[in-house]
Amino acid sequence: MKRANPNEAITPHFDISILVPCERGWESDGTVYDPGRRPVAVARVDAEDLKDEWLLKKFDPQGTLITDFALADALERGDEERARKFISGSVGQPEDVLARRITDALKETRFVIWRDESAGNKLRPGILCENARQAAYALLVEHLGRPGNWSRCQKCQKFFQKRRAWQPYCSSRCRINAAMKRYRERKAELQRRKRRAKR
Repeated sequence: MKRANPNEAITPHFDISILVPCERGWESDGTVYDPGRRPVAVARVDAEDLKDEWLLKKFDPQGTLITDFALADALERGDEERARKFISGSVGQPEDVLARRITDALKETRFVIWRDESAGNKLRPGILCENARQAAYALLVEHLGRPGNWSRCQKCQKFFQKRRAWQPYCSSRCRINAAMKRYRERKAELQRRKRRAKR
């Protein structure tokens, strides 16, 4: 039997679904009842949806969402210099800029109670987003400050959910490829120095 660690932080987890109105061709996960309106079919958006590059481009054609994910990742790592690169042209500290961007993106969302058809029509709390971009920002908020935050692979540039706080690559393949590239660059630089020394 596992003993409880007295130094381990206990973080309560309250599962709130991120929801968007169903578009044509989407499968409905449940129903939201708007006051004074008819029922609205909704689809649940989860972290797996962020792994699809095509869907990400649909969520955010201007690329600001991707920049804000990278900014959140830089702040999570404590990399102030990298964080400042993502806020060029914005006034204030990186934390304040990210907070303003997220608040602005989520200002049209609503807290709702919805009927989850996959759980036997149980009522569940949710955040109803007007579009997929707001849903992606809501997912960003859900993962802020928690292990398993989202990051962009420094090698292949794909989004992935980190298993460790300081995980810069999505897979061992990308990690090894990046290490080989650094090794080859160091080796080439060493050979250039040797050639210059012989002259």
